[in-house]
Amino acid sequence: MLERLGIRGRLLLAFFGISGLAVLATAAALYAFLEVGDVVDRITTDRVPPALASLQLSRQAERVAAAAPSVLAATSRAQHSKVSAAVALEMSRLEALRTDLRDATLGTVPLAEIEEAAVVLRRNLKELDSLVVARLEVVARKEELLNRLAATTTGSQRLLATGIVVMDSRLPQWRAVAADTSLSPDRRAAAMADMVHAIAAYIPQQKALLEISAVNDALVKAATAPTRGDLALILFPLHRSLAALETASSEIDEKLQTRFRLRVDEFEVLTDGESSIPKAREEELAVLSQGEKLLAENNRLSRSLTAAVDRLVAAADREIAASGREAALVQRYGTGVVLGSAFLSLLSSVLVVWLYVDRSLLARLGAVSQGMLAIAGGDLRAPLPAAGSDEIGRMAEALSLFRDTAVEVEEKNLRDVAEARQRLVDAIESISEGFALYDKEDWLVLSNSRYRELLYAGLEAELTPGMAFEEIIRRSAERGYIRDAEGRVDEWVAERLWRHRNPGEPWVQRRGDGRWIMINERRVSAGG
Repeated sequence: MLERLGIRGRLLLAFFGISGLAVLATAAALYAFLEVGDVVDRITTDRVPPALASLQLSRQAERVAAAAPSVLAATSRAQHSKVSAAVALEMSRLEALRTDLRDATLGTVPLAEIEEAAVVLRRNLKELDSLVVARLEVVARKEELLNRLAATTTGSQRLLATGIVVMDSRLPQWRAVAADTSLSPDRRAAAMADMVHAIAAYIPQQKALLEISAVNDALVKAATAPTRGDLALILFPLHRSLAALETASSEIDEKLQTRFRLRVDEFEVLTDGESSIPKAREEELAVLSQGEKLLAENNRLSRSLTAAVDRLVAAADREIAASGREAALVQRYGTGVVLGSAFLSLLSSVLVVWLYVDRSLLARLGAVSQGMLAIAGGDLRAPLPAAGSDEIGRMAEALSLFRDTAVEVEEKNLRDVAEARQRLVDAIESISEGFALYDKEDWLVLSNSRYRELLYAGLEAELTPGMAFEEIIRRSAERGYIRDAEGRVDEWVAERLWRHRNPGEPWVQRRGDGRWIMINERRVSAGG
């Protein structure tokens, strides 16, 4: 089947085969590059952005958790609004990052934990904001109660201050009476009794002032008690001071008792009941306790969210590492396929060149070339490659036909030459004169028997075609066939060669046996 394709078809087939391996190697390399590119694209598009978004989400959650205590620490509505707006902004950023992370299509358990933690964190922040609003209301009510306490304390102290002023104004009189010896004993006794009565009335007032200060200080401390335990410790002496005020209210001057009793009732309202300062502080402590719980839960959620993000990032790292290994594996396989294809392409090229081009084409072309050169050189019996159906086979067939034709022509020419030579030999043998033909190199070509008998009798056996003219005449001179050569062979040979090479008119040569022979030499067209 391959013979029908010819050299062109087989060379094209070999070229397409080698090119096919090259295309296969290119396809393998392209596949490897595309696979590596796909892996890199998955890493940069599907793995790295979610990991970065997770880290940003973790940092944002930490910022939200860190900003939450400032909400609870707000002491005014303006400060609360400012801090709440800042926390809301941070929370909106957290929600945006959570949405981006959800859109990353990572349906994993860590992502669900992140979603849950973010939702709970947002709910806690709302509750914390509500607690701060309640705390600010409690603080405002507590401030109002403290203002009432200050007013009540000041009013009570002013109420009792009149007795002290009166006492201070009468002390000089009592000193004067005590120092005046001119007064009668009765008058002095009456003055001393009045002083004792005044002092007896002054002592409850002074005691009431001390208890008022104690109640005021206790209520102020209760308004800022750090814990409920501290508040309970403050309430015990506070109630004791209130009881002392109750007792003192019945001992002071009757003129002051009614108004002082109103002040004591006010102190009792500020100490006990739903509108008391300790109750307001208790509510504030409850709000603070709930807020601290929320803050603690937020911190826990932040740590949980960070841990979930760490797991998510670790999973992304594992996926990136797996993708990297996959890319390396594809690259190794692609490299192996490329190298294998390149090796097969090189091997096929070597085999095509060696087995087909060298052994089939070049060897046959060389054989055809050698046959043509041999035929051109006259060797019509040189071997030729076998004929075939391809171009070289047809060339060999044509060359064989040419050689056969040349052989036939040569054989015919040889027959013609032999016949012509024989006719020439017969012609020169039939004449009575001696005849010889030399070529341009002075080699004897042919001669008749008369030439050999007349000039070189005794040398007939030695006188053969191909013998040099100089050798023939030298032998004849040395054997005494030439009279003029006796004693001067070399000189005569030189003279004879000159006359032979420069032929002119016929001349007569004296032979050693006494004969005279006429010699007539002529040039031929071929140079002999």
